[in-house]
Amino acid sequence: MRDRYRPLSSMYEKMQCGLFPKEIFIRLFVLYDTGHKIPITDLEERITRLKNALKRIHEEEDPEKVKEEVKDVLKSLKPWEIPLIEQTLIKEGVDVSRIVRMCDIHVELFREALIPQELRRLPEGHPLHTPIKENAEVLKYAEKIGLYANILESTTSPRETLEETYGNLTKLSELRSHFAREQMLVFPYLERRGITAVPRVLWSKQDQVMSKIRYVRKSISDLLQEKFLEKEELKELKRRLLDLSKALMDMVFRENNILYPTLNVLLSEGEWAAIKEEEELIGYFRVRPGEAWKPEADPIYPYQIKQGVELAQLDKLPEKVRNLLTEPEREDSYKLVRPRDVRLSEGYLSPVEIDGILRALPLDVSFY
Repeated sequence: MRDRYRPLSSMYEKMQCGLFPKEIFIRLFVLYDTGHKIPITDLEERITRLKNALKRIHEEEDPEKVKEEVKDVLKSLKPWEIPLIEQTLIKEGVDVSRIVRMCDIHVELFREALIPQELRRLPEGHPLHTPIKENAEVLKYAEKIGLYANILESTTSPRETLEETYGNLTKLSELRSHFAREQMLVFPYLERRGITAVPRVLWSKQDQVMSKIRYVRKSISDLLQEKFLEKEELKELKRRLLDLSKALMDMVFRENNILYPTLNVLLSEGEWAAIKEEEELIGYFRVRPGEAWKPEADPIYPYQIKQGVELAQLDKLPEKVRNLLTEPEREDSYKLVRPRDVRLSEGYLSPVEIDGILRALPLDVSFY
């Protein structure tokens, strides 16, 4: 291997001998090649230790005892490492259905690595505690989807695996309520303070996740109608399922480590009280909030708060958000009217857009 990939050489040699899963090596190679900061030198040891920890839990050892022994590794766990660890278990012959049944315990084991310290003390029922609980559920579904995807081509009962996956995707489609609460109730408080990039990026990624869920669910529904399952179709579905699993884990990581710490610093009790008033109307994803949190402050709505972020709060924000707030504001290059746009009674359209609309109409239009 070339010098720049030398840190991967040990894994490559093991893969050639069948001692390291090829799928995992390829994913690590892509991550390494695209500039991700991966501690290659100790990655094998980290994966091995966490894999052995999961195996011990599967053998019914006390999860708390196991967690204590690997807490040094858990501190630096990355979301993309979880499916890699589970793939090694499958490679070693651990039954997938057994791994799926243990998803609750897996998420609990990795909980400290995925939830910042300051967010673990929130009381039940707090509007920030609830989405953190929901994200734990999201991780379980992401894990299951990734596991089913990895056996899709090799299983002797692909139709049964597709049905299980479809059932999980049906439940996962309820994730819209989790996203809608953030978009409708939470993001306005950030935007009022001048923090627009974080809501904009997250909203876009949330829409992408829901689109992927709908597409994959429809694809499975179509496949289940077919008499024979083609190998190429299963291969493409596997790719899309793994992509969805990764997107879900990435979303959880972004929310838990960027959005929620930011909200925890900025929003007052009154603002949380206002959010609490409305959140049940939108609904929750697979959880019910507790009742321990009882706000004493009166509700404060977005239009009632001062614009901007206080200096004392700025230092407590996640570094990524702090950098967005302190960098010079870029000039908005958006133009309302483009060259050749046609002015209408309300707004503007280009000739191409007008032609597309007329062609899409389910009727013929004649001009005299």
